[in-house]
Amino acid sequence: MNRLACNFWAAMVVFCAVGVSLADTVYLHDGRKIQGKVVSEEGAALVKLDTPMGQMEFKMSEIAKIEKGDAAATPAASPAPKPDTPPAADTPAPSVIPAGVDPKAREKFTEMRKSLENAATGADGQALVEQFLKDFPNGPLAESAKKDLTIWKDRVAKNLVKFGPIWQPKDQADARRAKADELLGKAEAEGKLEDAAKLYDQASGQDPYRVDIPVKKAARCYKDKKMREYGKALGDIVKIEPNNVAARNNMGVLQAQDKQWGAAVGNIGKAAILGETEKILDNLDQVAAMAEQDGQSAAQFEQAIQLVVTQLHNAKQHVGENRWGNAWVKEDEYRKNMAENAEIDKQIAAGKAKFQGMKAQNTQLLAAKTKAENDLKNAQSSTTVYPGVVGRPGTGYGNGTTGYGVIDQTTINNLTNQVNQAKQAIAKLEADGKKCQADITAAEAKRIKPPHAGKLVLLDSDGKAELESITPAGGDKPAVAK
Repeated sequence: MNRLACNFWAAMVVFCAVGVSLADTVYLHDGRKIQGKVVSEEGAALVKLDTPMGQMEFKMSEIAKIEKGDAAATPAASPAPKPDTPPAADTPAPSVIPAGVDPKAREKFTEMRKSLENAATGADGQALVEQFLKDFPNGPLAESAKKDLTIWKDRVAKNLVKFGPIWQPKDQADARRAKADELLGKAEAEGKLEDAAKLYDQASGQDPYRVDIPVKKAARCYKDKKMREYGKALGDIVKIEPNNVAARNNMGVLQAQDKQWGAAVGNIGKAAILGETEKILDNLDQVAAMAEQDGQSAAQFEQAIQLVVTQLHNAKQHVGENRWGNAWVKEDEYRKNMAENAEIDKQIAAGKAKFQGMKAQNTQLLAAKTKAENDLKNAQSSTTVYPGVVGRPGTGYGNGTTGYGVIDQTTINNLTNQVNQAKQAIAKLEADGKKCQADITAAEAKRIKPPHAGKLVLLDSDGKAELESITPAGGDKPAVAK
């Protein structure tokens, strides 16, 4: 198993060891809830969640609430910055809103804080805070809002605008964006991909927070079928947008080409959780099937698929159904198929163990036969047969006394019998082994085979439409151009 796969399954083991009762749950406004372990610090602009599929990140504005595994659900929030703290891109909300606060004030305060994340200018943020203070001028939340207002007024006074996750003077931000636009235009017009790639990278250097630049670079690399460069561009996309569905899915497809099974399932699994479509789920199943053909554990990949299914159930999708290959079936049918296959797998495992025992026994018999043949050859080549005795050549008739080196014919007969018995035992064992293998093959044929799409799908930049359908070469390697 490769290193990435090992890391993936190590994460899976840790997650399962923690147990569902201790898992944190992030509830999103779109109805999804995703389980894992929150590892980001309070006050961070992004909530980072470790899952068996890897780390996932969500903006505070996407989150309705966070439920800790050992605590009750609390509103998504974080501590307010001190007035003298350098302003960040997103003004965090307090992690705990004081008890006894007017419910309407609580709701509007939370809405205000989430809206502030999207404020592009100091004036935008100032207007939001001032509106809250106009509606709720008194109370602990008003005091917190007044601290926020100090920060936003300072941004207005310095003419700061939001530039990715930071705030910069507007003239500097405008100059960098204009330069990025200029370089991006040149990259789009450049005929040679090698030169265009340099211009795309220079444009990203001017505005490293613009996802459209690596998106366009990826599209250009894909158009020219430079899949290695395409994969790198996809990596640049997820650095800016960790939850980009298309980039995650397509990275997983390319990783499957290199048999990086753990990384492939991790990325496609994330894509399935973030933007469930049948195409992405089919990809996840297909990669699992390819990995199994490559000798990976089917049970481990089934665990990964079930984690995605659980997340979809949490989002009230496909309730009462489960994923069987590339199809949704009723939960009862899924359990019945799994139970029948489990019994068959026991028979297969027992047959394989029996066959391994036969192989070991055959090795011992071959060694015994070889030794007996060698002993017999030595005995026959060093003796001459005379009436009644066996004596060494040139020593006379001999009478079995010391010094004559006589060997009884019985010894040769015994060695001959040992050789013949070993040959018969080996022949029988080989016949039994063939029957055992036939029984294993017959049992494998009885397994209920789930359907597979037989292809991997690259998605367009929106993560919805199919960009390309790739047929795995030889059943375990998709035929993606290098």
